[in-house]
Amino acid sequence: MNTTPPDQIIAGIDTNFFVTEAPCEVRRRTLQGRTLFVSIPLLRVLDQTEADAVLAHELAHLGGGDTRNSAALGPKLRQFDQYTWKMRSGGLTIVAHYLLRLYRMIFEFALARDSREREYKADRVSASLTAPSAIVQSLIKISAYASYRNDVERKLFAQNRQHDGALGIAGFVAAGLPPYASSDAFIETMKTTDVPHPYDSHPPLLERMRNVDHHVPESAYGAIVSTAPQTSWADDIETAGAIEQRLWSDYEQRFVQNHELSLAYRYEPATEEERAVVLRHFPPITFALKNGERIEVNYVGLHPSADGGSSIPWDEVKGLTYKDSSFGDTLIVTHHDKGLLGARTTKVKVGGLGKQKDNFRGAVGHYWQRHQIMRAQQKEQAS
Repeated sequence: MNTTPPDQIIAGIDTNFFVTEAPCEVRRRTLQGRTLFVSIPLLRVLDQTEADAVLAHELAHLGGGDTRNSAALGPKLRQFDQYTWKMRSGGLTIVAHYLLRLYRMIFEFALARDSREREYKADRVSASLTAPSAIVQSLIKISAYASYRNDVERKLFAQNRQHDGALGIAGFVAAGLPPYASSDAFIETMKTTDVPHPYDSHPPLLERMRNVDHHVPESAYGAIVSTAPQTSWADDIETAGAIEQRLWSDYEQRFVQNHELSLAYRYEPATEEERAVVLRHFPPITFALKNGERIEVNYVGLHPSADGGSSIPWDEVKGLTYKDSSFGDTLIVTHHDKGLLGARTTKVKVGGLGKQKDNFRGAVGHYWQRHQIMRAQQKEQAS
C-alpha cells in the first residue's frame, strides 16, 4: 500500500471495517494515532482474498490522508455549528446566522460528494492490488451479514416477553445467513442496501460495482454469501475467540437490559410479571409537602394525600403546567373533557417541595411520558 501501517488494530464485533485518526476509547483506554478497526465476525465470512480487498480499501484511506483530514475537519465543523447557533439569538446577527447555515448546507453537499469520490478511489486501489471480484464479493457479503444481523436483532427486540440468559445472536446469524441469502427478501434488501460504515457516506452497491468494472448479477448474490471460506484471517488471530466471547457477552447483556427498559415503556401492565418489569424501572416516588402532606407519582398517575387522597390517572391528563408562587406552588392538570369555561382543570397544591422541586417535575414528566408511549404503542398494534 506504500503507507505507514496503523499505530494499532482494534478487533471487535461491529459489522464494519474502518480507519480513523480520531481518539478511540477501548476498554477504558484512550488510543491516539492511526487506528484500523477489524470485525472478527465479518472476517469469518470473508475468505482471505476478500478480506485483503477490504483491508486494502481501508488502508487506502490512510495512505490518501482521508482520515487525517476528517480528524482535523470534525472539530472545526462542531465549532462552526456552535458559533452559528449562538448567533441565532443575537439580535441583528440572526441574518448572518441564516446565511452561514445556507453556506453550511452547501458545504455538506460538497463534503458528501468528496466522501463518495474517496470511496470510489479506495475501491479502485483495492481492486488493483487484489482483484475487482474480491472487493465486490466482500461488499456483497458484508452487506448481507449486516442486513441479516440487523433483522435478527430487530425481531428479538420487538418481542413482548423478557429474554432470559444468553441470546446467542452470533449463532443465530451464522446459522440463518445461508437460508436468508436464498430468500426473495434478501434480493429485495440488497437492491437498496449500503455497506455499513461509521464515518463515510458509502455509495450504493451497484455504483461501486460499476466503479471497479465488475458486475455481479443479483441471481449470484445468494451463492456468494452462502459459500463459507475454507480459510479466513480470523483463524490466524489467536485471541479472536476470546475477544468475541467477551464482547458478545457484554453486548447481549446490554441488549437484554435495553430490551427490558423498552418493555417497561410498552407494558400497561396486564399481568403480575409485566407489573414487576414496569415497577423495576418506574417505582412509586413519594414527595413530602408542607403540613405533613405528600404526593406519590407512579405509573398509574398522581396520588396526592390532600383533598381526601383524590388520584388523577394518567389517562385523564391532557397537559401539565407547573406554577411557582410565593403562596405555594401548584401543578395544574388539564383534562381531556370540557369544563364550564373551556378545558377542565385540576389544581394540585405542591407547596413545600423545596430542593425536591426539580426532581418532582422531572418524575411527573417522565412517568406521564411513559404512559403516553404505552398508549400510543397499544393503538399502533390495534390498527
